[in-house]
Amino acid sequence: MSFPFHNPERAARMERVPTPHRRGAGALWVVAWLVAVAVSCTKVQVEETPVAWQAASSCESGGDGGRTDGGRMGGGSASGPAASSAMMDTYVVEIFELTHPELATDADCEICLATRSNCFIEDASCVCGGQVPVSLDSLHQMLGGVHVGLPAKHSSLYCLRVMAVERTSQSESCACDPDWQKPERIRLCALSTPYAASPVPHIEMEVQCDATKDPFKACVGK
Repeated sequence: MSFPFHNPERAARMERVPTPHRRGAGALWVVAWLVAVAVSCTKVQVEETPVAWQAASSCESGGDGGRTDGGRMGGGSASGPAASSAMMDTYVVEIFELTHPELATDADCEICLATRSNCFIEDASCVCGGQVPVSLDSLHQMLGGVHVGLPAKHSSLYCLRVMAVERTSQSESCACDPDWQKPERIRLCALSTPYAASPVPHIEMEVQCDATKDPFKACVGK
């Protein structure tokens, strides 16, 4: 699996702010700068879109029915009781732009990750923390208050992917490491359908936790 070049300037646009200091800190937010150039000025419109998490039906949620408010999952390279001890500590957030938005379908984000023929990487950043059990609640808490930003165009369509992984090393640096994206390290994976930078209520993300299922494999991609 290839990993895009880590751009420090782009990484700086992804920040984690303590809850009391940022509106909407309980969610992961995608921030788009929409630039309109007029004769006498340049207008920048900022659009903030929250991410809505939902566990896939195949996930083991510890009795919470797959809700976003908690529950320990199997995760990782296996599912069921044997995987209940799996841990996660790092969260990879990526935004891809589709090259032909006028022809896009709901399947284009999966095609993007499978072939990389209809998209290109716009932004990739990582958030690191301590080891926690694999659960949607932990994912939601760790990414709460994180803002991922990129310059955007009204006519473009984007795909958002979030992966919870277990790092290969506990280094001080959180610069994204290609080894973190090895399939055996991925505990949870969520992929959006194509979305626009213009205002939408939220970006739907179904979190996959069973690596033996096709939706998980499609999210991990190439």
